[in-house]
Amino acid sequence: MELDASQITKPKAKGSTGKESLTGLVDSWWVEAKALGKSASTYESYGNSFRLLSRFLGHDDAVRVTPEDIIRFKDFRLSTPSEKTGKPVSPKTLKGSDLTAFKSVFDWAVANRKLASNPAAGVTIKMGKKVKVRERDFTDDEAAAILRGANAVDLSPSPRNSYKTRLAKRWVPWLCAYSGSRLGELVQLRKEDFRQEAGSWIMRVTLIARRRVTQPVELGR
Repeated sequence: MELDASQITKPKAKGSTGKESLTGLVDSWWVEAKALGKSASTYESYGNSFRLLSRFLGHDDAVRVTPEDIIRFKDFRLSTPSEKTGKPVSPKTLKGSDLTAFKSVFDWAVANRKLASNPAAGVTIKMGKKVKVRERDFTDDEAAAILRGANAVDLSPSPRNSYKTRLAKRWVPWLCAYSGSRLGELVQLRKEDFRQEAGSWIMRVTLIARRRVTQPVELGR
């Protein structure tokens, strides 16, 4: 989110007290976090959050940051429209980006004797429950309509879809209905993932993961 220059002052020189700067903390945290496998995108996101905090406070001195400063910043972000979107940041985004960044980096700073306390500790946003407009599952009528549509798929030659695509449109909805598996698990099945035992067809669902896990599903006779 871009901050309005008229609402904040420019930060003083980095590390104005000669101790720990906000932006410097992120760089120091990243040395350890990178070795632990944290992603570069996390580093970039955390850096953006700390630069926004520095601009809002008008200084870059981590030692001077108080819990009240974090709360004021939180309130500012929730009430100030972004120049890009024209809307304030959402509570979910603020909690998952800025507050997460502050708590993680300040916790690291305390553990590494760079700060005496974490000013973001205990600062949070109470998220309201999402309004439930309908059940997650299909109704019986909706499920029946999907399966009727699958049965109606034309398997004759077509320049628009390959034969394999048309077969998938015909059978994947039925496999979903019988097994309860997800589309992503079913569309990558292979011929050898189906077998017949004692008159029943068995489908082996292979989950997409670093190590292959199989789950036999009986499709019926």
